Order: sequence, then structure tokens, then C-alpha cells
Amino acid sequence: MAATETSLSPAVESVVPACMFAPDPDCAEESPGAERSDAGDNQNGEAEDHLDLTSKFALVSPTGEQYDCLQKQLRERIEEGCGETIYVVGKGTDGGDYGLDEWDMEASVATVQSLCEQVDGDLILLRERTETAGCVRDYLIRRRMGEADFLEVRVAVVGNVDAGKSTLLGVLTHGELDNGRGFARQKLFRHKHEMESGRTSSVGNDILGFDQEGHVVNKPDSHGASLDWTKICERSTFKDDELPEFQIDDTYSVPGVGTVVSGTTLRGLIRLNDTLLLGPDPLGVFIPITVKSIHRKRMPVKEVRGGQTASFALKKIKRSSIRKGMVMVSPRLNPQACWEFEAEILVLHHPTTISPRYQAMVHCGSIRQTATIIGMNKDCLRTGDKATVHFRFIKTPEYFHTDQRLVFREGRTKAVGTITKDH
Repeated sequence: MAATETSLSPAVESVVPACMFAPDPDCAEESPGAERSDAGDNQNGEAEDHLDLTSKFALVSPTGEQYDCLQKQLRERIEEGCGETIYVVGKGTDGGDYGLDEWDMEASVATVQSLCEQVDGDLILLRERTETAGCVRDYLIRRRMGEADFLEVRVAVVGNVDAGKSTLLGVLTHGELDNGRGFARQKLFRHKHEMESGRTSSVGNDILGFDQEGHVVNKPDSHGASLDWTKICERSTFKDDELPEFQIDDTYSVPGVGTVVSGTTLRGLIRLNDTLLLGPDPLGVFIPITVKSIHRKRMPVKEVRGGQTASFALKKIKRSSIRKGMVMVSPRLNPQACWEFEAEILVLHHPTTISPRYQAMVHCGSIRQTATIIGMNKDCLRTGDKATVHFRFIKTPEYFHTDQRLVFREGRTKAVGTITKDH
């Protein structure tokens, strides 16, 4: 289990914040000023005070609620760490001996791998060590660059580049690069090891700088003599002329406002008073809905673009009729809900074999629903096998795209894959 006060070496133990490690002893702890929509419920409408993630075994076979909580924590840490975080497996906070046996470690790592797939991240083993009760591993989780990345980035400034040496002066947080607002605030490197390594607890990339044309560039050797001004940092781009799509992650009921949904704008441009299609409902129907107001980072705005998170107040819709996994899309997309789909999957871990009629939970974006295997191109699947699998949802149809990533899990069983075809 991930420790909250452990680091990779004694030299940085006292300066790396606990938020870099996962999971927290209690993911249900609310942040200051957190709003609650119903008595006894969190913003998501789900009671979380019973979720115990302090045991080192919590990753071995998490329940659906625990898995969602772990995923929420990981997303928050990825954002706090500007695209990366450190995950320690086999080390709980409940006072038990550290370490897992081979079987539990394999199942735990499979869980972490499936969590990584949900945030489009890579899992990199940093260190493995033996503790009293078994093995403990330190992993680096780093989000891949891609079109789904948010627009907020961290930019570091390098100065005193002379005599073959460079001194890192600080880090400036750039606003949204497409609106010309410029730099927002400064974060300083205060510790010797940060100056030497080019890394801080909140910045995940190597030291950056600018060339004469203003491009952001990488410093390839954090101990090195000079900067390589030719390595240009990439950033995601989104087109405003794309038809808008918004993925719903949470729902709220706000007094005086009504039903509010929050999530991520996947593409396109959504403006105040736009009419979008909300769905699919249990029958696969999409209904027209009007955006009454838009909030981004707790501030009212008139529009949001692809890659940005936001909250929308909706007119004439009950919160009970909206669920996670639903979307708001342009009517011009003529959206269709799907009961069945095919995916190329890789089985990360399964204790026996997977055959047709096997059921497990599918995680795809914000979709959380049990699906049944109704066919595949192999007789059975074991750990490490790849196959084309035909799934069918159990409760309601869903809206998704081909090439979306998914996680298929049930107990110790974990599989990851990509949707290749819908039906």
C-alpha cells in the first residue's frame, strides 16, 4: 500500500509533501470549503466514510467504491504533480508490517496499472526492496502527452547560463496558453537537492527554459554544463470548430441554482445558453438541454474549450435523471447509444481463466458499468493473453468512441484495452 510519508531516498524525505504519495489514509476527507449537496453525502451523492484504504492490502482486490476513490486520488495527485506522481505499493498506514508476498504484489500492481490506464499514464518501476512482511515497490506514474491533456502547464525559467553552469531561478505557472493572460504566479526552488536535480515536488519535467524566439525548451542533463535549446516542449492543441462533447464526472444539487454537472470538455467550444443533447438514458435516448451558467475554477465564465474542466448549471432537469458516464454533445453529432462493443484487451492478472459469459466492471472515461463477454477470438484467456473481445453492457447503453481506452476488472481480475468497434 502506498505510504504517505515515504520518499525514494533519505535526502528528500523531509521536503517531498505527503500528497505525492498514494493513497491517503482516508480518501473521504474533504478539502477546506468543500460543498455538500445532501446531508450525509459527498458532492457525488455517495457516502464515503466507510471506505478504508489504510491497509497495504487495499490494492489487492478493491471494491468498486474503493477503486473509484483510488482513481480520484490518483487524478488529483497527477494534477498536483503536473503530470506525474510517486506510488508506493506494499506500505500501509494502519500500523501493520510493511511488505506483500508475490501473489498480493502481483494483484496490487495490476490494480495500479489499471488505474494508470484510466489517467492515460505510464507505470515505471523505480525501486524494489524487502521489508519485514515482504516486498515493497516504488513506482513513478507519469501521464502521457496527448490531445486529452489539459492546457495548464508549468514553465520553468533558467538563468545565469554562463561558464558552463546554469542556475534555476524559479518556476512560473503559465495561464491558459491560448488566451494571452501570461504568467500567473511564481514558485521557487528552495532546497539544495532541487537545484541539483532540476525537480521539485510540484514540477515533474526536467529543467525548462526559453530560446531566443520564446519557445519552451528542455534541459537534458540536470547536472550538466549547458542547455540544449533544440528540444521543444510539446503541448496539446484543441480546435474550437470541432463539434463539442462534454463528459460528466459528477452531479450536484445546489440550492437556488438547481442541477449542476461537472466534468471535462473533451473537444469543441461550449458557450453560455448553448443547447446540447444529454444522454444516453436507460433507453438510449438523448434529450435537449440548455446550459444556464458555466463555472470554471469556481469562477463564472462565458465559454469553455476542449481540455478544460468545468461545471454547468442545467435548466429543467432533475439530478436523479443524470448519472456518471453520460455526456453532453452537439445535436449535429447525432449521437447513438451502444449496448455492445468490441475491444482489443490485455489481461494483466487473472487467477484462472476468462471465458464467454464472464462478467466484470468496465471503466471507460467516466463510464462505470458491468459488462458480459458474449464472444472472443480465443477459447479462454489467462494472465498475459491478448484477444479481441465482444462485450455487452448489463444495465444501460453508453456513448463512447472507438480508440477509447478501457479497464475491465472484477476482484483480482484486471484487464486493459482499447475499443475497436461499437454495435
